[in-house]
Amino acid sequence: MRATDTVLDIGAGNQKLKKFIPPACTYVPVDCVDDLPGTFVVDFNKEFRLPDVPFNVVVCAGSLEYINDLTGFFRALAAHAPGRQVIFTYCSTRRSRSAPA
Repeated sequence: MRATDTVLDIGAGNQKLKKFIPPACTYVPVDCVDDLPGTFVVDFNKEFRLPDVPFNVVVCAGSLEYINDLTGFFRALAAHAPGRQVIFTYCSTRRSRSAPA
């Protein structure tokens, strides 16, 4: 990320990401609960909304696992954030049979 980036942190939770981005970045936390000041609150299982701020990076770390309709979420994100950089993680909870227990 560049110092000039505005980062939407979808599933911000306790806003851990904020500590790891350049201090000059604009950080916009997005979550389904209003635990910390400044959080844009939206439940993506009920509706798709993004904050009305210019942004160029979207981070979804540890939040996609909680979205019921991932296809619909990614379609809406693509429509609302064309040309933006999107960084995401996804943790599958299923283990393969060959994985050690």
